[in-house]
Order: sequence, then C-alpha cells, then structure tokens
Amino acid sequence: MTQSSPLEITVIKPHWLKRGLQLIHHNSSVGKIEFTGRIRMDAVATILDERWKITQSGFWKTFLEFRGGGGPFSKIKVAPTFTGKLEWTGSDDKNYLFRKIKWWKNTWAWYDEDQNPVIEIRPDHSLTNKQ
Repeated sequence: MTQSSPLEITVIKPHWLKRGLQLIHHNSSVGKIEFTGRIRMDAVATILDERWKITQSGFWKTFLEFRGGGGPFSKIKVAPTFTGKLEWTGSDDKNYLFRKIKWWKNTWAWYDEDQNPVIEIRPDHSLTNKQ
C-alpha cells in the first residue's frame, strides 16, 4: 500500500442564501457542488473533471447514493448505522466508518478497518464561510 501526502481542500460557500459549495486547493478551484433539490439532499458534484450525482433515498432509513460516469467507483452507497455513524463498503470490500475524532471536538474523520484516519474534516472557526 502506498502512503500519500495529505492534501488540504477548503470548502467555501460563496453566498449565504444559496446552497452551492466550492472546493479550493491552493487558491484555485478544483470542484463544486450544486444542489438541485430544495428539501432533499440531491446534488451534482464536479471534482477535477469527474461528475458525480448525489441522491438521498430511503424513507425510514435514509442513505446517500453517489453515482459517477464510470470507472471502478461508479456507484457508492453510504448508509448511517444504528448509532448515527456513517458506514461505507468500498469496491475493495473494506469497510470505512465516519465518526467524530474526539467527543468534545467538532472534528470528524473517515476511518478504515484498522481504525486509521483516512480523511479528516475540520471546521474553520472564523467569520468566513470556509471549512
């Protein structure tokens, strides 16, 4: 398994009345998320020339479904567990879990099966719209 260096992506909400998001890396735009529905979490994400459609499905137990144009990850389903955490099984049959790092912090992360953090999400506690 190859070890890669961490990549920091900033999420910015350009206008406080609109639901769209921009993804910024080193002051250049690498993607955007545009919400198509007003109530449900239906969106279209464009990241580095890849287009993903995100839909919220389910009635009693809702889940998010990510559909891409092709490749090995053309369809991904993310569902919450009984305790409210998110669990995802990748195409390599490995399980990933999304949960808080510490109960007193507002920092979240995706963990692999060995409880190693893969992706970490930290808020920016400033008066801007960055995350």
